[in-house]
Amino acid sequence: MRPWDSLSDREKALFCRMAEVYAGFLSHADHHIGRLLDHLEESGQLDNTIVVLVSDNGASGEGGPNGSINENKFFNGIPDDIEENLKYLDALGSPETYNHYPTGWTYEAGRYNGLPVESRTAVEILTTPRPEIGKPRDRYAYYPDCAEVPEAAAVNIRNRSYTVAAEVDLQTPEAAGVLFSHGCKFGGHSLYLKDGRLKYVYNFVGIVEQMVVSDQDVPTGRHILSAAFEREGTDMPTHGTLTLYIDDQAVGSGQIKTQPGNFSLVGEGLNVGKDVGEPVTDDYPGERPWAFAGGTIKQVIVDVSGEHYIDLEKEAVAMMSRE
Repeated sequence: MRPWDSLSDREKALFCRMAEVYAGFLSHADHHIGRLLDHLEESGQLDNTIVVLVSDNGASGEGGPNGSINENKFFNGIPDDIEENLKYLDALGSPETYNHYPTGWTYEAGRYNGLPVESRTAVEILTTPRPEIGKPRDRYAYYPDCAEVPEAAAVNIRNRSYTVAAEVDLQTPEAAGVLFSHGCKFGGHSLYLKDGRLKYVYNFVGIVEQMVVSDQDVPTGRHILSAAFEREGTDMPTHGTLTLYIDDQAVGSGQIKTQPGNFSLVGEGLNVGKDVGEPVTDDYPGERPWAFAGGTIKQVIVDVSGEHYIDLEKEAVAMMSRE
């Protein structure tokens, strides 16, 4: 914790604004809960209603000593930089930030024994195996026109090799839009078409967008459009080569690093044919939700078995030929 008297005037202004954003949202929530209760009273239903108000934990330390403009950094073991945070003073509380107040504001909680006793880091907590909604497996199939899949129930690609393969039928050369997205602008990855090219972006904790673009246009017709990541080494964050494929032909590659922790703690899940939240990248063609158009998506397969991509591709092509 940084003592208040040690802060510069700019830092004090930033830390105050971070606390004000939280106070402002609390006032917002309080106002609308009041509206609901007023309506129940006016309609004569208040005495016939059980009201249960559930809150998350109180003071928490995700902001670290300097606060945070992107809480997702904390969950991936990446410290915030105070000079970078100062640039976002006027953007706090907007869609441009995922902010959290500095740990200095939790001092009041310390006085009343309200601090957590958990001693592990966020990455250690979030990467510890725990019961899952669905049984872990090597291959996951996702379909268009479905609800967003929460990250807790979606495929886990953290710290491993993976392949994202979209089975598509492109009806025009202008086909464009999101094929697959998982996460958001504060961390996530996406496979999409733009200007005739296949593109893949891995947004590393909102810090850098790592983009790989195909070196040729995607032809019309039925294809498997894929992005395959091969992990190299054992260091963290995981790094390796991301290769794009049109059917079984490699059409582009580049080095990327991947997040050790979650894309987000809550919300911003997995989608096929769209990206409904804060976009993984601003490079998408069209407008929100950047839906795929000019063709159809049959399914998207995400494979985390570690099998070589070509084996998966041959299997997919064989399935299409049988149809």
